[in-house]
Amino acid sequence: MKKEFIVDMTEEEMLRFYANKIVEDGIRDCLEFNAIIPLSQYNTNEIKLENYKDEILQLLYKDERIADVVIDDELNVDMVFYTDFCPFYYEDNADMEYNDFLKSPSIQGVMLEKFIDYIQSCILEESYISTRILINDFIEKEQVSGKKEEILSNFLKKSIIETGFVDKYIDNINVYVTHKNYKELEEGLSKIVKQKEKEAKKQFKEAIKEMEEEFD
Repeated sequence: MKKEFIVDMTEEEMLRFYANKIVEDGIRDCLEFNAIIPLSQYNTNEIKLENYKDEILQLLYKDERIADVVIDDELNVDMVFYTDFCPFYYEDNADMEYNDFLKSPSIQGVMLEKFIDYIQSCILEESYISTRILINDFIEKEQVSGKKEEILSNFLKKSIIETGFVDKYIDNINVYVTHKNYKELEEGLSKIVKQKEKEAKKQFKEAIKEMEEEFD
């Protein structure tokens, strides 16, 4: 049975609490980078958030996780988030061109191995660190910028999600790597590395076969 508590808050504290909760609920439950949540979802006997529509909207505008937000006539909060803050979202379509960067499974495998080594070094210094910060700091360490930064961030985020680590360890809207669970992430990413190695070998054999056929 869950314990319930009553906490005294000022009006300003109450509005900040609900604005933050609206953002966190939206991010945690979305598979894309947007969410629509009705204000009435948070109403209680004492609080009717529709009476604070303008104040809530102003707080949401200031939130660093939100790219755009409107509250429509039906009092639905329509939010667009920066994808960096969406733990379950990554690009997985033809628009995410790898071009000359991460273009082959072998290069992807090497980059993942470097990322695994980076996780090991970070976890020795930090008791816990979010996957978002790990990815961003690793990209900075690799001195990747522009389109390559977007591609690498997407690739690492996709790989982490595919291990199942996000589903298991999401805490509100963050996914933390700790001394207790980092081995699970390493093992999951290492499996993807092995998969990339198999794909690279297959590509190499296919390329050799095409060359032999060309010279026949």
